[in-house]
Amino acid sequence: MTGGFLQYKGFFGTVEFCEESKLIHGQIAGIRALCMYDGDSMENLQKDFEAAVDFHIETSDEDDPESQTSETLLRLLGIDIEEPPKTIAV
Repeated sequence: MTGGFLQYKGFFGTVEFCEESKLIHGQIAGIRALCMYDGDSMENLQKDFEAAVDFHIETSDEDDPESQTSETLLRLLGIDIEEPPKTIAV
């Protein structure tokens, strides 16, 4: 099952559910680095996503605009970022 996005500090992250592991997971969208997160609930997923974004901000190149936000890419792809994240039942 897939669907929905998380949002934090101008970054967006995917939300996917792995039936086998029963974990919700995702990655920060629209950046070159691979920043993944997971959780056993939407609350824990959001916390891990926020920690991943904070880590990415701390370790990324401030002069590289592509590393700073994923909002522009999602808009270019036509993804409605104003829509709230979908809830996934686990």
